[in-house]
Amino acid sequence: MNIRLLFITFLFVLFFEQSVSAAVRENEEIIVDGRTVKQATKSYVKQVSLPKFNGQYAIWDTPICLEMIGWEPHHGQSIKANIEEIIKDIGHKVGKVGCTPNMGVVLSSDPAKLFKNLRTSVPRQYSELSPEQRRNAEAGQQAVSILMGVDQRSSDGRVLDRDALRPPPALNDLTAYAGLIMNNTHGSLIGNRVKSNFAVGIAVVDVGQIDGATFEGLSSYIALRMLAGMTRDKKPSSGPTILTLFDDLRMENVPLTTLSQWDSAFLRGLYAAPRDETAGAQRHAIVKSMRKTLSEGLDTIEK
Repeated sequence: MNIRLLFITFLFVLFFEQSVSAAVRENEEIIVDGRTVKQATKSYVKQVSLPKFNGQYAIWDTPICLEMIGWEPHHGQSIKANIEEIIKDIGHKVGKVGCTPNMGVVLSSDPAKLFKNLRTSVPRQYSELSPEQRRNAEAGQQAVSILMGVDQRSSDGRVLDRDALRPPPALNDLTAYAGLIMNNTHGSLIGNRVKSNFAVGIAVVDVGQIDGATFEGLSSYIALRMLAGMTRDKKPSSGPTILTLFDDLRMENVPLTTLSQWDSAFLRGLYAAPRDETAGAQRHAIVKSMRKTLSEGLDTIEK
């Protein structure tokens, strides 16, 4: 797919002067009503509704090289630092200086218009995004729209799953735009792998829907969805989660400002799950890992 034209077009409809609130908020306590840790963790993993590729859950396999697009420098740096800290906290690696960006966080004043412009400007390339991603993005109802591309190939280059999410615009095609992307970038990270791995991801943040969010809260929300590939805006009912951030802000509740213990336990479980098993076996491993982590720290919940 010719993704160069798609991402260059993508760039021209971005807005560069928006910012988010830096108000400090307190975290909420963890409460699970009437359920054991095992029941609650099973519900959490099921309700986040992770996408499957070739019958498996995908994760990031290569170091993550993050780029902020459209943010005021100090705001973007704050969010980037928080996301990178979460990446390292789950035991994954961040890219070194000069790495090829494979994850981007874009600030826009009109995401729906941005995506519709892409659809009309480069229809063939835009059609390579999955139908679900296109529908969600163009609806313009999410505070943060997530686009994920997977790399799922055999060692000899054969595509293993043609129904997987197609790669969104490649971040490394922004090298011609000074100040918007790291220097010394090189070829695409999309290569040949045996398992399903996220190859590129983009979060488009609607500046009109993030009023009241903190830098740490917003970055934690983005990190959880992008590390797990949550292209759907799903929220588990088990335990507190940063995924309710924007619902809490709309209802004038006090939201979390960081990943909850449940969110962190989920990410650690996902990245520790066996890569060569089915999604069902991986889900079992995630639940088991979460149950162990949460049971060690929560004396008030029945084990």
